[in-house]
Amino acid sequence: MSLNNCSVSLEHFLEHFAEPFPPPIMNAVSLQHRVITVCLLAVYASGFAVWLQSCQSSARFTSANTNTISKEVSNETSKTASAKKPTARTAPTVPTTRPNITFTLTPAQDKMLDVAYSWVSVPYRYGNSSRAGTDCSGFTMRVYEEVGIFLPRSAREQYGLGRFVTTNELEPGDLIFFNTMGSGVSHVGLYVGDNTMIHASTKLGVTTQPVFDAYYVKTFVGAKRLL
Repeated sequence: MSLNNCSVSLEHFLEHFAEPFPPPIMNAVSLQHRVITVCLLAVYASGFAVWLQSCQSSARFTSANTNTISKEVSNETSKTASAKKPTARTAPTVPTTRPNITFTLTPAQDKMLDVAYSWVSVPYRYGNSSRAGTDCSGFTMRVYEEVGIFLPRSAREQYGLGRFVTTNELEPGDLIFFNTMGSGVSHVGLYVGDNTMIHASTKLGVTTQPVFDAYYVKTFVGAKRLL
């Protein structure tokens, strides 16, 4: 309802309220009293119209604010849900090709690198030494076997062969040994150059690994050369 529909003029009230009064009341109420009554009714009607319009405006304002707040809450909820949504983790990239070697390789070293990289991604399987699954010493045993050198089966036994070399003297094909169990040599990897080794990891299978990351620095035992 608008103010125009609720506004009532004095003439309008006089026209509608002057005649309908019953004769007894008309005789009892003077014209002055009738005019005063009509004026009061007009004032009341006008005030009521203003109040009604104010209520309508307030209702529209409240509705608009409610919609705005609802949209803001919805947006914040969406942002929060998006922020909490876990991102997909990706596996580290494992090089499957040989690194660039800055020095000349012997034919045995060259062949050994080709063989070693062909084993990358073979799954770990304790006690096995095949491309269906292998452990650390099974992997080094098979790689050396393909260049004509036969190694014993365990990492501890392989550590007993060859001659010691320092970390500054490492060359592709050297074996690197670690004490990962706290009771002597228990793990072996094959150095391939560029401070990298290939080994059979219990979690990742045959993979490339920095030779001296934090874990392997603490467990390093020594390196041997058999070529």
